[in-house]
Amino acid sequence: MFQLQRQLVQKRKIQGKDKFILNKFSRKLVEEELSNIIMRCKRKTWEETAQALNRFLFWEYDKR
Repeated sequence: MFQLQRQLVQKRKIQGKDKFILNKFSRKLVEEELSNIIMRCKRKTWEETAQALNRFLFWEYDKR
């Protein structure tokens, strides 16, 4: 078994910047993960929140 397969069996998902790798699609799992990311990134200002979200997302506020 390959390393990626082992991780998917153990964790059900692998997350990288702007990617979710799932062994089997689960809308519930995707929604839970997005909700967790948003909760972990809550800050006092939008600028701080957007900066925290940049660790997880590739989007219009990603200032590379």
